[in-house]
Amino acid sequence: MTEHASDSTSTLLAPSGAVSGMPCWVDLATTNIAASKQFYAEMLGWRFHDDPATPDQPYTIATVDGWAVAGLYQPAPDQPAPPSWTLYLAVRNANATAGWVERLGGEVLLGPMEVRGQGNLLMVADPSGGVIGLWEQPPGWEFGARMRGGFTWAELNTWDGEAADQFFAGLFGFTPEQIGDGETYDYTSWWHEQEQILGRQRMTAEFGENMAPHWMIYFNADPRLGVDGTAARAAALGGNIAIRPFNSAFGRVAAIADPSGVTFTLIDSTRRVEVEPPRAEVDDPYAD
Repeated sequence: MTEHASDSTSTLLAPSGAVSGMPCWVDLATTNIAASKQFYAEMLGWRFHDDPATPDQPYTIATVDGWAVAGLYQPAPDQPAPPSWTLYLAVRNANATAGWVERLGGEVLLGPMEVRGQGNLLMVADPSGGVIGLWEQPPGWEFGARMRGGFTWAELNTWDGEAADQFFAGLFGFTPEQIGDGETYDYTSWWHEQEQILGRQRMTAEFGENMAPHWMIYFNADPRLGVDGTAARAAALGGNIAIRPFNSAFGRVAAIADPSGVTFTLIDSTRRVEVEPPRAEVDDPYAD
């Protein structure tokens, strides 16, 4: 039997109640918090309130129908960070996980550190170079995912798909399943038992040789407006349609860059069609 990080605990559940390795939060680092709030409020229907647990480091919580769906913050001038979406996965023990990250060939970039009233987290890079957060959240943590306007999927775009597959399988016990041909289209879904958790795509030349590994975050479009209508609204609000809406086996999809240039994907999973797997050239959200 192959040992992985989850074997060192008596249960696969993190303190929050989430399965270890399950997406448990996303947040946006932005250079203009006011502009970002206006954009996402009008595009996805988000409402906002400040997190009272971080008065000295302002952090905004986005909600839909009372559910927390994302965080937004503006990095301090002495801690510059490029605008980006960050994905966080639940872990049972942040300190133990840090050791496993290094044992499996990853790198701990930050932490583990305590977030006042919010548990312990660390930022890591997997061996293929993708950066992700791992969060030991407190009991009762809630994340409004797979709902209108909320997070629904994420995939790692990387140059070394095999290294990423092996790392996350070792860390969380994920089972990778190849859904492409493994060559011209190399895309694996990572499963925990009977549930699809995340995806991984090997980048090709169409991404550009200097493209760094990165996570693509997907948000659910309101089916009443659809991906096309939501994308058009995003463009009217100062965003850019990086990839025009197209049909996929997972739903109607479009890639959007927000006004600060951060790219994410809209999806309407009620619009699934039987199509061939998308080729790499239509999956590049950074193409001019």
